[in-house]
Amino acid sequence: MIYDVLIIGGGQYGLSVAENLRKLNFAGSIAIVGDEAALPYQRPPLSKTYISSEVAFENIAIRNSNYYRDQNIDLFTGELVTQITEELQPSEPRFTIRSQSSVFTAKKIVLGLGVAAKTLPKSFGPLDNVFTLRNTADALKIREKFCVNRSIAIIGSGFIGLEASHAASLVGMQVTILTRTDQVLRKITSTEISKFLRKKTEEAGIRIVSNSKICDITSTAENAVAIDLENGDRIDVNMVLVCIGSEVRQLPVSNFNLATRGGRLVVNQDCQTSAANVWAGGDMVAVAGFGEAVNDPVESVFNALYQGEITAASIMSETTPQQQVPWFWSDQGSTKLQICGLPSPGDELISFQTDKGLVVLHFENGDFSAAECVNEPAFFMLARKALARAVPLTILDFQKNEMNLKDVLKS
Repeated sequence: MIYDVLIIGGGQYGLSVAENLRKLNFAGSIAIVGDEAALPYQRPPLSKTYISSEVAFENIAIRNSNYYRDQNIDLFTGELVTQITEELQPSEPRFTIRSQSSVFTAKKIVLGLGVAAKTLPKSFGPLDNVFTLRNTADALKIREKFCVNRSIAIIGSGFIGLEASHAASLVGMQVTILTRTDQVLRKITSTEISKFLRKKTEEAGIRIVSNSKICDITSTAENAVAIDLENGDRIDVNMVLVCIGSEVRQLPVSNFNLATRGGRLVVNQDCQTSAANVWAGGDMVAVAGFGEAVNDPVESVFNALYQGEITAASIMSETTPQQQVPWFWSDQGSTKLQICGLPSPGDELISFQTDKGLVVLHFENGDFSAAECVNEPAFFMLARKALARAVPLTILDFQKNEMNLKDVLKS
């Protein structure tokens, strides 16, 4: 069978493309080829409830198996694609996609391979009880160890590191976070939010070791790992979770060129790659803007869903969906961080504490551009609506008004 559209990657982006094609009444054949054995699922719960409790897979699956049958979408799971070749046909383009056990043919392809979790340098060698977290198989291994181990070191203080640390603490484990600087979420949030979240994390009984450089990690005994730091300290734990970011997976393309930047595929505003009849999106792409600008991906559910809409519209030659305001969230125990817009290090800031948490407003060249909210969902929704409506608010509007800041956003 020759598929009209074949999607390589069974993540949130890949499924979003298929869903939106059907919503646009695409009548052609669609296939999704994913390397994981499971149905497409939500990744955010993996570092929260899924690793720390008996949450059933059905609770994180995006759709049940009936959906794919009803929408006439062929879903192939457990198929790791090893090669993609473009066949030169006189009448129409055609791609051959080979996995370890199957061969597929398609007229158009969509690449949604995602990224892989970064691992420790190979110089540390193979280690027992040292894990990364990217998929359900990883999460289940960690969940099993949570049941028998008493202590854990988490290397990295990004979203996954902080979320997993709270999940481990809630099941009674002694948790130590190792971070290269004195800030958590350093690359993602403002200094004000970082300090606030660090305080909340430490109040939850989680130890944070700042400015820690790891010299060596060794398995010292069964269910025991030793981490040696540059300052001479040694941290002994039962298990280690490595949360040091992600890296692009190698593309299995053989006979046609795709423009890349830093290993990521470069796509235009319509998620089209440099090759005809090839689209891509999600965490693996960088989006080319106007002129020579190329923006790194925003690794989030929002981005995957939105780019899925864009890709489907582009395949159908439909009008591209209206640009939306990016938004993100992170649940860290009882603390909820929500961000809308794209904060930048050069922004002017207004921050204020509330009875529940903290709000930091961002202004780019004096104009309201983003908001970071901790335990303030109502304020987050107001800020998100204001950005979506492009309400012309400036930093002066907030500085000169003595009224409640929520009233400024409502005005």
